[in-house]
Formats: sequence, structure tokens, C-alpha cells
Amino acid sequence: MPPAASPPAPICYLEIPAPDPKESAEFYSKVFGWTAAPSGLTELNYWMFQTGDGQLIGGFDSEKPVQASGIIFYIKVNDIDLTLKNIKEAGGTICSAKESVGGGYGFTGIFKDPSGNTIGLWSQE
Repeated sequence: MPPAASPPAPICYLEIPAPDPKESAEFYSKVFGWTAAPSGLTELNYWMFQTGDGQLIGGFDSEKPVQASGIIFYIKVNDIDLTLKNIKEAGGTICSAKESVGGGYGFTGIFKDPSGNTIGLWSQE
């Protein structure tokens, strides 16, 4: 049977649970430089975001519940320590400081955004 998508099948959209989409938009804009705006769907409190020109797009969804565990996505950054500092200043919570992945595969850090979503950071340095 042929695959459902042409390999490799890229992630094309990301939805982040956000009880207050405006607050989430401000947090991710402040820390990571993402742009966000209301979707225009008047029946939903839903904001759309873009991580950069030609990069991943997604939405902050006020209808989806925040979950304490599950899939964690990682945001690539240049400096995990500085990013964790900025996250704390912007209202996020640090779950784990910078630590080595091992084997030369870089470093990670984990945080919770103001809504309570667990998100990872990754850097080579």
C-alpha cells in the first residue's frame, strides 16, 4: 500500500492549547519573535501565529485543554540559558535547565508557557 503522504511528510501546522490566546501570542512574540493575530473567526477565540517567513504556522486554541504530559515539541534557539531567562521574565516557568543530550547531539531545556503547556528548547551549543 502506498504511503498517505509523500515522504518525508512535514509538520505543516501546530496548534497550542491556550485559554487566553492573546496572552499566549504576547508570550511567544516576546520570547521567540513569532507574529500572531486574531484569526478573524468571530465565533472562536482563536489566534493564528507564524514562526518566521516561510516557516511553521499554527494557532492558539482557546477550546483545547492544556495537558500536563503528552507530545513535546522543541523550539530551536541559539542560547538556551538566555532563552530560559527570557521565558521566566515573560511569565513562563522553567522545568529543567540546560542539559546535554549526549553524543554531540546538542542541549535541551524544558519550560511551561503561561497557559501551562510543556515545551522544549534545543540548541547545538
